Amino acid sequence: MRNWSQIYDTDAGALYQKQSQTVETAQRKQLVQQLETKFLNNYQVVTLYFKQAVHGIWNNVQDYKVAASLYTNQRYQDAWLSKD
Repeated sequence: MRNWSQIYDTDAGALYQKQSQTVETAQRKQLVQQLETKFLNNYQVVTLYFKQAVHGIWNNVQDYKVAASLYTNQRYQDAWLSKD
């Protein structure tokens, strides 16, 4: 789980851990709803959508994989340029 907003809340973290370990569906749903209510009441800005990025790749760039996130796969350790 990624925390892009850098929000740290120990009570919410405990609720998340508890719901992730709960097997009973009804109880887990109740815990998730408590977690959602806690966050919506305390942090009114919620990210609902990430714009898809457009990547232009030249034909001579080899072994580069476009990552699902803008913030990952930025090392290019496996990418190389062909002479074509």
